[in-house]
Amino acid sequence: MARLLQFLALLFLARYVFRAVGQWLSEGGARQRVEGQRQGSQPIYRGHMVRDPVCGVFLLRESAVEEARAGETHHFCSENCRRAFRTREVTVR
Repeated sequence: MARLLQFLALLFLARYVFRAVGQWLSEGGARQRVEGQRQGSQPIYRGHMVRDPVCGVFLLRESAVEEARAGETHHFCSENCRRAFRTREVTVR
């Protein structure tokens, strides 16, 4: 019974060490952090966010597909959403 407990403790310790080393290697310089960003947090994106009126997804204005209608510019996440907006009158969310 004592050998089994020793084996389980050793196995747990090895798992902990491998995870720590793997995390250290993945964070060490391969990823550039934005100034002011804390370690382990999500990347910070700079830009204006817009909302797709069809599916409600938020996205960066620079990556959106645009459609001008009645003097107003609408932003879409994809051509499919823009096509759906064109075919039926969608209420803007």
